This record gives sequence, C-alpha cells and structure tokens, in this order.
Amino acid sequence: MKILMISEKDAANASLARIANAFLQQNDFVRVYATYYDPQVLQAFSDLIPRYPIHEIDEAAIEWCDIIFCSTLASIHLPEIVFRAHKPIFTHNYLMNRQINWGGDLCFAPSQATVASDYDEYLNYPYLGIGEPKYDEQERVSQTVNNRTEEKRFLFVDSGHFPFSLEGKKALAKTLLDICETYPDYELEIKPRFLPEDHIITHRNDIHLYDVIRKVADGKIPKNLKMLNKHEDLRTLIDRCSVMICLYTTAFVGAVVAGKGLIILENLPSEDVYDIRMKTYLRNRENMVASGALTDYRQVHKRLPNGAKAEGSYLDFLLEEKDHVSDKIVEVCKYLWSNYYAKGTFPHMTDSVYREYKNVYVQDPEMTWETVIQKRCHDYILLKSLILIDFHVKSKLDISCILESVEKYEKNFGLFLQNQTALRDLCIIKNADIMLKDRIDAGILLNAYYLTGQFDAIRQFPLKDLGAYHLYRAFIALEDPEESDHRLAKEHLEAYCKISGERTYNLEISDMPNNHAKALALLSQL
Repeated sequence: MKILMISEKDAANASLARIANAFLQQNDFVRVYATYYDPQVLQAFSDLIPRYPIHEIDEAAIEWCDIIFCSTLASIHLPEIVFRAHKPIFTHNYLMNRQINWGGDLCFAPSQATVASDYDEYLNYPYLGIGEPKYDEQERVSQTVNNRTEEKRFLFVDSGHFPFSLEGKKALAKTLLDICETYPDYELEIKPRFLPEDHIITHRNDIHLYDVIRKVADGKIPKNLKMLNKHEDLRTLIDRCSVMICLYTTAFVGAVVAGKGLIILENLPSEDVYDIRMKTYLRNRENMVASGALTDYRQVHKRLPNGAKAEGSYLDFLLEEKDHVSDKIVEVCKYLWSNYYAKGTFPHMTDSVYREYKNVYVQDPEMTWETVIQKRCHDYILLKSLILIDFHVKSKLDISCILESVEKYEKNFGLFLQNQTALRDLCIIKNADIMLKDRIDAGILLNAYYLTGQFDAIRQFPLKDLGAYHLYRAFIALEDPEESDHRLAKEHLEAYCKISGERTYNLEISDMPNNHAKALALLSQL
C-alpha cells in the first residue's frame, strides 16, 4: 500500500511517526508532505521516509497513493486537490477532548469518552476510538521496570507555554526547586516542551522555564535537578521515574498507562490569552478530574513522594486500546481499503470503537465519490469558519449565519477557498455585543472589522486602549485613500508597539508575530 501522509508539528508528529513506522514494517510505502518543512519538526520520522513540503502535493502525488493519512491539526493547511481526491482520507487526533477539527472520511481518536467543544454537534465526522500510538508498549516496558528496584526520580513534563505570566513561571520554578530541596535523595528531571533554541513552537511564550529557574535559584542549581538539553522520548523518561509531575497536558496519560504516580499541578497564576484560551485548559481538565491527581501547586508536598495512582477503569476511559495502537490503525486502514475502496465501493462511516469496526463499517450502497467529497467540503467550510471562534473566542456565539451559508459554498468550494474567513468574520460581527464583553474577544472583533473593510467601526470602537485598536487604526490611516495620514499612522504604530512589544506571549490577536513584524516594517518606512 502507498500512503501519502501529511504531517503537522510537535505532539501530532510523535503519533504520526509511529503510525508511519507501522506501515513501513508491513512493507508499505510512505511519503510525508510537511505543513512545517523543517528538520526540527520532522525529527520523529524515520530517515527511510521521503519528505516534501506540502505545496508539492500535485496530481501525480495523489495518483501515486492508495490512501491519504494526516493529522487533524494539519487540516487547515490542506490544498484543494486533497479534498477532491478520489482516495480515502484518514486522520488522527491525539487530543483527549473533541475540539473543532476536520476529520476527513474517518478520524482515529484515543477514545469516545471525550469532552466536546461548544460547536461539536455541527461537525459530525466519524470517530473510531482506538487508543493513542504514543503509548504503544508503554505498559509492557513499565512492568519490567517495576519488577526491579525503581529509581528515585521525579519527572516534570513542561508544557512550554503555560503558565502565561512571569509570576506563574516563577511560582512553577520555585515549586520545582522546593521539591529538590525537600527530597534531596530524589532526582528531579525536567523534560522541556521546547528547547531555548527551538524556532518552531506551539503557542508562543518567550519566557523559558530554564531561564526562570536559574534566576530564582540565583544561579545555584541543586545537584539533584536535571534540566534536559535535548528532546528525549517521553516513554523512556516515564519508565525510569517513580512519579510524573505535569500541568494540563495530554502527557499525563503516559503516567497512567505506565502505572506511575502522577501529580497534575494547577492554580498557577496565568493570564487568559488569545493564543490558547483558559477555556481550552478547563476543557482538558474535565478529563483529568477522575485521575485523582489534580493538585494545587502550593500543596504538592502533600502528594509526594508517591503521587496519585489512577484506577484501571480510568485508563479504560482515556484509551479504547492500550497497546499496539499503531498496528491497529494500520489494520483498519488496510481493511477498509481492501474490502471497499479498492473494489470501488464505500463503507458506511459512523462513530465506533476498534473492537467493533468490522461489524459497524458495512457497505453503503448510496455513497459515491461525489457524496464523499461533498461531505469533506461541508466539514471543511464549518472547520474554517468555526476554528478561530472555538479556540479563541471566550463566549459562545450564535453561529446561525454560518450554518445558513454552508450549502451555498458547498456548491462552489473554490469560491470559499478564495476567502476562507468570510463566514467567520460575518459571524463575529453579528455577535459584536457579546464580543465587546471580553477584551481578547474585542480584539478579534477589530480584526473582523478590518478584514471586511468596516473602517468606520474601528474608528468608533469603544475600547481604544487595546493594542489591536492601535494596530488596525494605523493600517486604516495608511490604506484608506480618504484618510492617508502618515503622521496618525505613526502615532498608532508607536502606541501599538509600546503595548505589544513588552509582551512575551500573544495576549491579543494583534500580538501574533506576523502583526508585530508588519508594524515594525511600517514604522521603519515612516
């Protein structure tokens, strides 16, 4: 079988790389087309796998493959040629909650026991609960480790970006240093999400934990604190620790699988930021409550040195399958290909679990490539129109204007791709009164006004102390021929840079690096 795999970055690639290896082990052929074509991002993939930038997907690439396999997070980067391909598209979602994503024709997910987004009912692509490839063989290896004297080692898995505040980072650093002081016979090992030199990261936060630890410790790093300076396999690190400590991250599942002690720190001081809203963390938290491991960071010593150990039923809740998940994903792909797609027929896709898929996925005599592609386009229109709203807007919005327009764009998908933010911005503007109740949401409203050319709405905007207000007001002063005021543009750009330039993370939509770079470039020309 020939597999065209579309990669993403970070945790998504850790899973995809294992699935790719499982295909290779069955003498299949895999080509990776990368949304982030960078050695740092692609390091998890075998050197045996050819890789290309995603823009090189063409008719020949589609013709070459039997199936397309991608991360759900990569879906926002897909070219139109992928949606219209007469090849099955399987996706993988490593997240423990059911966020708005594009699931292709079938989405492999850890389980069906996921917390849904506010808009999940409108994006009904089928899920197959099958477990998570990152934990393949974790349980078996860990049992071997537990049969001998376990090393006295705590493992802290850093989230990289969280918490979003210097105060929160200092509190976290002090907590870790206190653990080292209180338990001098234990080594505390820190696995960084990103190394200081990494240039492609998920969710910007320029405050690196290692720098804060050194400052809080006044340069006197405890001998039992080990700050890893390279990316190491999480499974290996979990296997050699006795307790894993983390924040609101899916990495906690590894400790549950391995039967290790677990502590999930919470209540660290953090701002609600545009880049990843607090509601997303709280959504993740819902799946963590039953672990018994949630701990106020100020109470961590009450849980050490043993941590909490979740019951077996909790692992069943998190993961539908516990081992050889990569092989099982390959098995399902091959089964559906050989029994249906290769014969010119189609399976009836619906939510299911691995142990039942052969009984559930029966032939659908009414399905054709035309109907498959129509559903793909339908789901993608909803995805692109809702993903910013779901991820970045605090309030739940009335999305009826999006739902009413989907059918029109289904019939002219190419028109939608020419302006993929049109429905989203229309929805945001129609919900202006709600958007104004939150400062981050208000910045998103300003962005929608700017993209739709509603310049007077920006001029009259009530919240004039936002960085986003000054940024878009400056753009208008330069772009609107009726205004064309370079002096006014410079004043607003300087005000924007004063507000945004001091921030180490993306508090507002206007703090995104592309906006900051554009503002600096314009200032240099004025």
